[in-house]
Amino acid sequence: MIDKPDKKLTLSNYILDSIELAMNSSDAEGQWYLDTGEGETLFISENYIEDEELENAIENDTSGRYILVPPKSSRENWEQMDRFTMLPDIDEENRGRLLNAISGRGAFSRFKDELFRMGILEKWYVYKGREDRKEALEWLREEELIEDSDIARGLELYEDWLHAKRKREADLTKMNTGAMVRCTYNSGHEGKITPGRIYEILEERNENLLIKIKDNNGNNKWYPKSHFELLPLRKA
Repeated sequence: MIDKPDKKLTLSNYILDSIELAMNSSDAEGQWYLDTGEGETLFISENYIEDEELENAIENDTSGRYILVPPKSSRENWEQMDRFTMLPDIDEENRGRLLNAISGRGAFSRFKDELFRMGILEKWYVYKGREDRKEALEWLREEELIEDSDIARGLELYEDWLHAKRKREADLTKMNTGAMVRCTYNSGHEGKITPGRIYEILEERNENLLIKIKDNNGNNKWYPKSHFELLPLRKA
């Protein structure tokens, strides 16, 4: 008999995202497990042994440390798309087009193509993110890894992440010529830009999310906007 783990899981967007990814995995050649001791997900392949010691630990676990993460069925994924079409702010014409897209084989691909043509693909991603978060939290509660009160906290973490993402995207569009930016990391550009250092934008390519700055070597070069954060305008 496998015992229920007596340790509660510490919630974070990292672990919740990992569980959601595992639930949405369509890999039929392995299984995902939640390691409640380390607070991380593990993938065990059925075709080759990557870590024999770990596989033995999972197979012989009676403490409840390793819990199989249940993958979502194709039916559950279809029902999620169907629920999206019923949102009150989707008009009847678009609803009909979406319902037609999810009829028959290849539904998910057609559904995303239709969403893109409608210009509401991002709306779907936000909706799906919330739904996936709820499902992950409900599963954790069923496994007695979180309390009822943790459900609201887990949903709040998602909304905090979404707010930060939207702010970041808004800041990227505001990285225009003359604005000041601070380097946040320099992966792939070591020695040319320095985290913490401030640079002035000389030119921008919004379609490519690139900015031209005078780098540490005095060269006017293009760098990804994602390597910087926008600084607030100075008051006169």
